[in-house]
Amino acid sequence: MRVQRAKKSTEMLRLPITLFVLASAVDLRVTQVLLQHGLGWEANPVARAWIDAGYGLTIYKALIVSGVLFCAWLLARRRPKMAEGGLFAGTLLTLAIVLAGLLTVR
Repeated sequence: MRVQRAKKSTEMLRLPITLFVLASAVDLRVTQVLLQHGLGWEANPVARAWIDAGYGLTIYKALIVSGVLFCAWLLARRRPKMAEGGLFAGTLLTLAIVLAGLLTVR
């Protein structure tokens, strides 16, 4: 019974995980292009510190995405619908941030 529930929650998260990862990849690429061409800036002070320290934006964003997915996985074990909703909300927020970044291009 537990195995079936775990399998069902994993299948349930396939679409939200895919959308979240895609939105995060778009966010990364848009941020990279804006920074490379001097058209924008990194508003997140933590991400900016990672960039300034030479660790790189890709590693920072990969760690953030991994952390969100790990939290969603933990949550899905008990409350799969909440994990699904959280991932969809994260996707929408990420896309909103990308749109805001594009609208503020200098």
